[in-house]
Amino acid sequence: MKTEFLEGLLKENGVPEDKVKDLIDKVMAENGKDIEKHKGEAETAKTSLSQTKTQLDEANKQIEGFKGMDVEAIKASADKYKADFEKAQADHKVELDKIAYGSAAERFIDALKPKDGLSKSAILAEFTKKEFKLDGDSFQGAKEWGDQFKKDNAAHFSDTAGTPVSTGGDHGNPLDGDVDKFVAAAMKGAGIASEKEK
Repeated sequence: MKTEFLEGLLKENGVPEDKVKDLIDKVMAENGKDIEKHKGEAETAKTSLSQTKTQLDEANKQIEGFKGMDVEAIKASADKYKADFEKAQADHKVELDKIAYGSAAERFIDALKPKDGLSKSAILAEFTKKEFKLDGDSFQGAKEWGDQFKKDNAAHFSDTAGTPVSTGGDHGNPLDGDVDKFVAAAMKGAGIASEKEK
């Protein structure tokens, strides 16, 4: 669905100009979530199909190998095949769980609205270190972590980017307004006084 189509549709239906962008952003964000979810499901299905084909090929090889064996050799081979199959199933489940976890983590980070791809990669790396437990479609304790992380690193998110720091001139005092506390502390440590302190 194209942004231009939505914009035209909303304007035709009397939505005020100042509300159009916000509505489009919400629709596109929701659409993006659905796409990511379906991409994850498709990847899971693709992996599952590949694993099943591999197991079937292996089973056919084993069956061919059974021809001409004596009963004891067949029994031993069947036991080995069973053990190998169970291990492959366990490994397969681990792989599927990993794909599901990664897909859910991507959706969670996207919902935080990182400002660009580099920020998203860095935030995802920090998130992964926490090893949150995936419970259904959500991570236990992740929302609280996300809220705090977003607050502590606002410059890396598109909806919380802070006011640019002024460098003087006609742009006002860099310590006036809502400026990062780190900048204020750095200026104080460097001996640069604000207009208020002069």
